[in-house]
Amino acid sequence: MRLTPSASPVPPEGAPARRVVIPELRALQDARYVLARGGKPPAGERTPEDCARVSAFHTLSLLLRILLRFKQKIESGERCRLVEREHVHEPERVVIELVIEPIRESAQVRPPA
Repeated sequence: MRLTPSASPVPPEGAPARRVVIPELRALQDARYVLARGGKPPAGERTPEDCARVSAFHTLSLLLRILLRFKQKIESGERCRLVEREHVHEPERVVIELVIEPIRESAQVRPPA
């Protein structure tokens, strides 16, 4: 996923807000919409397909929530970054931690490649 920044990766304090473009955001929103169809059957009545769909829906919903919040903060002029924290990976368990952190004056953010 690419974030398309304006010319400067970190605007100086008090600089006008910038627009952040996340090209893949629409595709994630569309996928969440498709996964929402079918509703949420009671846990005891879910098929394996229902379990996968409901889990994928909730995962995308949470991802979209943090991405949109990050985008909103950047566009309002806040100096922050989105950080993914590493966790031990297990075959049957996923733990993902995404955190919006303020950028301290000494921190530098590299522009995307």
